[in-house]
Amino acid sequence: MRNRQFNGSLPSLVIYCLKSLKSSSLRLKLSSVLIVSFTCSFHINTPEDHRVLVSGSDVSVSKEITFIHIGDTHYNTRGENFEEQRERHRQTIRIMNKLPGTPYPEEVGGTVGIPMGVFVVGDLTESRQSDFDVFAEDWGLKGGDGLLDFPVYEGAGNHDGQPSTHPNGFVRRAIIERNPSRPHVVSLSDNGLHYSLDYGGVHFVQLNEYAGSDDDERYAGNLDYNRKGQAYGNPSEKSLQFLEKTLEENVGNTGRPVILFQHYGVDGWPLSPWGDDLAWWTDEHAHRLWETIAGYNVIGIMVGHGHNHSVINWNGIPVYQMDAVSGFGVYRIKDNELIRIVRNLQDDTWGEVSEPQSLSNFAGPPKELVQGPYLVYEDNPTEMTVLWRTSIDADTEFRWGHTGFEFELGNKQVGSYDEQYNLYRITLTDLDENERYTYQLRINDQYETGMFYTAPDHNADKVKFLVYGSTAAGGEEHDRICSALYNKIFDDPAYHSLLIHTGNWVPRINSIDHWDEHFFSHNSPKPFPRYIQKRMPVMGAVGHREGDISLFRKLFPYDYESGPWYSFRYGPVHITVMDPYTDYSEGSIQHTWMVNDIKEADAPWKVLVFGSHEPGAEESYLNGSARKVLQSLCEEHGVDLIIGGSNSGYTVEKIGPVNYIGLGKAPSGGDTGSQELYFGTVHIEDGTLSLQIFNDTGEEVPTLELTK
Repeated sequence: MRNRQFNGSLPSLVIYCLKSLKSSSLRLKLSSVLIVSFTCSFHINTPEDHRVLVSGSDVSVSKEITFIHIGDTHYNTRGENFEEQRERHRQTIRIMNKLPGTPYPEEVGGTVGIPMGVFVVGDLTESRQSDFDVFAEDWGLKGGDGLLDFPVYEGAGNHDGQPSTHPNGFVRRAIIERNPSRPHVVSLSDNGLHYSLDYGGVHFVQLNEYAGSDDDERYAGNLDYNRKGQAYGNPSEKSLQFLEKTLEENVGNTGRPVILFQHYGVDGWPLSPWGDDLAWWTDEHAHRLWETIAGYNVIGIMVGHGHNHSVINWNGIPVYQMDAVSGFGVYRIKDNELIRIVRNLQDDTWGEVSEPQSLSNFAGPPKELVQGPYLVYEDNPTEMTVLWRTSIDADTEFRWGHTGFEFELGNKQVGSYDEQYNLYRITLTDLDENERYTYQLRINDQYETGMFYTAPDHNADKVKFLVYGSTAAGGEEHDRICSALYNKIFDDPAYHSLLIHTGNWVPRINSIDHWDEHFFSHNSPKPFPRYIQKRMPVMGAVGHREGDISLFRKLFPYDYESGPWYSFRYGPVHITVMDPYTDYSEGSIQHTWMVNDIKEADAPWKVLVFGSHEPGAEESYLNGSARKVLQSLCEEHGVDLIIGGSNSGYTVEKIGPVNYIGLGKAPSGGDTGSQELYFGTVHIEDGTLSLQIFNDTGEEVPTLELTK
């Protein structure tokens, strides 16, 4: 009868060591010696021992840890003799079993410890239940109940059948059934498929196919708008929600090392396997994974799928890939380092040794980053400007690209253009229209990453974009509305394009501290404004203000005219942004500019945007001087829609041929002083403009539809 691997308890260690002795008499003679020896040499694990010692940036675990990582066993692969293939896997298990005590390569030193487990990262089978039954028979579960002496921690991949709720979801349902019995498991997802475990102060998370928030449908993207979706594999079954929960509940702010396991990596193959339109998982999924783990001490992500033994640096996190045909990875955590040593299966020898990875790897936005990155559209579909601000003068390495996270298009060192505020910007040129791009900032070996879509061609006949405003309240309200926007661009990524702001950005427009705190939110635990700002350009109007707006114009260097007004073309729509706090009466500089701008615009649709309301005005823009001037201007020159701010949440009006939408804030029914914010989605296609209004929980309110 096989015995389980040493899991930290003294009895199991003694049994494991005695098991390896062939002579039963020797076992009896040595048992008492071993008991005394190991009692002196090993510290017995208790719950208190599974901890991390944190001192500044130094992180250490409570003991040396060994584990194994392998991928893509593919039981019953078509075209192979099944018995020969199974024997190959059994030989792999035999090699694993005899590893404890084997000397590492000379440059590593020491010997292999007893693995706490073997992590298999997907594509266990070719989707049949009988194949998984054979996998389970060979590999066991807890250690010693199959051919493997150690526990196995498997996850499903794209070849392992359908989601757990599907009739052909045999493999995933089998994993769900096995999960509660695994050693050291501390958390299961709501459906039981994803799980995490604690061992020796490290938190391990098995995410199965990939980290994603989708449930039982693949991420569709929107190919009509060139937004890549999933064409292959399976939905994630909410693994990302589980990851967020287990990190909050089991790691928190302890600084404990975290290791993630999933099937797909972050290189070109899983993100763009056969061209750029379709994928196994998408850049959007990967960015949401990054946003979930940023700030945690993630020391490694272990993947498969690619059938190689590469190591990729992804925003400062090593991504280790393994393949079951040619080898597996043996990982050692010791002396504040993680290293991987490949074990070759063809000749049972050591292979490549990875660079040591520190156990202190708090990946996330650089601490010097206090604003952004955020985006400004340059009225040119082939350009985009990325901006950010730092707390100190800190040059940034900026990289960008089109294919996943390869950043193959450029790499520049960017210095500040404003020494007073440490402001930075870079304008990317020669981009393709209506295409996805990813970018990365690196400051002092810390990273932030983002993605955006360039504008459609001016001749495009359709577009989608978002509108919101009145974010001066900051904090919870701004985070809540941006969370709703975040969900909207996942539900339909065609809206991941442009965000128009209707003014009233921060309480004091000339205070850099107010911008840091209320809009960019780097001093706040509320993350969603940052997530939105680094994804799409924010183009907006100056709202109600006191004092000068020189800081606003630095932070948002739009293509202003003689004052804070400007215009731009976005696909089939021409957008004119005015300033209601500067004279716009007939004959004024601004009025003359507006007339010429709108009259000369040749876009099918014309939209006028302005910020907030005049002080003391009633709830319609069409009161007082605004009614007299703007109504006649819009009627005469064919403006289809006016978008402004609102102090009652939202306003929908139609006077003559002019349609008006006000979006902003209103007192909520909750605590005193809290606000409810509203946003709009604009969809122009086939001669129709549709604008839907939502509150900050995503609930739809009135809808406006215009037809040319």
